[in-house]
Amino acid sequence: MADTEVADTLRESAREQAALERRARRKWEEKNEQDPFSMLLGEDESNTASVAEGESPLSPSHDADTEEARMLERHASRKREREAANKRDELDDIFNKEESAAEFKKQPLGGEETSHWISIKQQKVMRKEAFRLKKERRYNEENHAQLEEELAAKAKAEEEAEQARKEEEEKSLAARTLLDEADELRELHKTMDVRALKLAKQSEEENWMLREANRVQTNALQSATEIAAGKRFDKSIETGWRPPSHIRAMSEAKAAVLRKKWFIIAEGEDIPRPIKSFKDMRFPDLLVNHLAKNGIKRPTPIQVQGIPTVLSGRDMIGIAFTGSGKTITFCLPLIMLALEEENRLPLKGGEGPFGLILCPSRELARQTWEVLDEYCEALATDGGTRLRTVLVVGGEAKRE
Repeated sequence: MADTEVADTLRESAREQAALERRARRKWEEKNEQDPFSMLLGEDESNTASVAEGESPLSPSHDADTEEARMLERHASRKREREAANKRDELDDIFNKEESAAEFKKQPLGGEETSHWISIKQQKVMRKEAFRLKKERRYNEENHAQLEEELAAKAKAEEEAEQARKEEEEKSLAARTLLDEADELRELHKTMDVRALKLAKQSEEENWMLREANRVQTNALQSATEIAAGKRFDKSIETGWRPPSHIRAMSEAKAAVLRKKWFIIAEGEDIPRPIKSFKDMRFPDLLVNHLAKNGIKRPTPIQVQGIPTVLSGRDMIGIAFTGSGKTITFCLPLIMLALEEENRLPLKGGEGPFGLILCPSRELARQTWEVLDEYCEALATDGGTRLRTVLVVGGEAKRE
C-alpha cells in the first residue's frame, strides 16, 4: 500500500469515527432534553430518578434507546481499536525498512530474497540520502587533501625562506673581517653608558666561562691528539665485576634518597647505584680485613659512589675534600681490575702495565704508590697473587 492510500484510509476512518460519536451524542441529548438535571447525573442516577417519578426503568422505549446507544458506542470503540492497530502495524512496517542506506543496497528490490517490502517513494528517499552522504564524504575528502597540500606548500615555502635567510647570514658573516667586527663593536659601545658597558663585559665573561666549562665536561678525559682526530668513546670498559642482586634491584628513587643522605651529588647517564659497605662491593676478605685494620670499616661518601662507578668500567671525575678517601677510591678498583687480568692470563716480561696513575707532584706520587703497594702486599698474604707496583718520578732511577 502506498503512503497516499494509507493516509486516505486513516482520514476515512477518522471521519466515520467522528460521525458515530456525533450520532451517539445526539441520541443521548434527545433522551435527556426534557430533564436538564439528568444530564449532570450518571446512568444509574438517571434511572433512579425515573423510578422515583413512577416511570419503569424497564420500559420498551427506554431500553431500546439505551441499547442502541450502547451498541453504537461499542461499535465505534471497536472500530477505533482496529484502525489504531492497523495504523501501528503499517507504520512499523515502514519504519523497519528505513534502518540504513547500506542495508537497503544489500537487499534486492522486488526479488524473492527481499525480506521486507519497501515502497517506491521510500526507495527514492533512501537513494537520495545515500547519494547526498556520498557526495558530502567526497567533498570532505577533496577539501582535506587540498588543505594538506596547502599546508605542505606553506611549510616548504617557510623552510626555503629560512634556508635562504641562513645562507644570506652566512655569506654576510664570511664577508666580514675582524676589523669590521671591531668597528661594529666600537659603534655599539658609543651608544651605551657606563653601566651598560659593565653589564655587557660581565655577560661576555660569563659566556666564555660557560663555553670553557662545557668543553671540559665533554672532553676532559681525552688527549689533544684524540680531540684533534675527533675520536669518541661511547662504550665503557668491560669488567667482570657485578654488584649484588639487591643492589641491581635498587630503584633510581631509592638510590637518589641514599645519595641525598650521604650528601653525594652525581651527574651523568645511567649512574651506577651507590653501595654503602665494602662487603657488598665484593672485595676479597684480605682487603676488607686490611681496611678494618687501618680503621676503615665503612666507605666514605666519595667511596660509596666512586668505587662502584670505577668497578663498572665507567669514566669518572671525583671531587672531594682532603682526607675523604679519594686515593682508596681509585686504588682498590685498579687492584681488582689488575688482579682479574693477571688471573685470566698472567703477564710475561715486557708486557703491561695494567694500570697507570698520574700525579701532579713527586710527593703525591710517592704517597699514592705507598697506599697502592700496601694493599697489594696485603692481598698477597696467605698465598695470594702479588701484584707488582712501580713508582716512576722524574730525576730518579726506576729501581730506587
